[in-house]
Amino acid sequence: MDCLTEVEHTAVRQADMQAVLDGALFSLDLVQRLLRQSGNDPHGIGLEGLEIAAAGGIHIRSDLTGNSPGDPDKGDPDGDAEDAYEDVLIRNNTTADTLEVVTVGGGVQTVAEQLSDCRWSSGS
Repeated sequence: MDCLTEVEHTAVRQADMQAVLDGALFSLDLVQRLLRQSGNDPHGIGLEGLEIAAAGGIHIRSDLTGNSPGDPDKGDPDGDAEDAYEDVLIRNNTTADTLEVVTVGGGVQTVAEQLSDCRWSSGS
């Protein structure tokens, strides 16, 4: 293998590793923000903030927004967990090796790729 070919292979490997790392950092940031807000229940409606889901994921609920007339995804908490990102499932899709966020309306957003394993536990 000549020097130029070796440099090209190294550059491709580094770019691939950087893409995986960027995806991991983005997903960690998103999961961290969702977890920190879990259980936010200023109106006392009895939200269960965190639940290990049977589908290999974690179910997160919180009341974050919703009292803005005409735009339910803005404003202060409104006493329900039905607005955007207030009721989500974070799951490991083992078939696609991805980490996904599934919203209450059923929308699926892939937040990390090339994820070979992800486990959730209650710590007890």
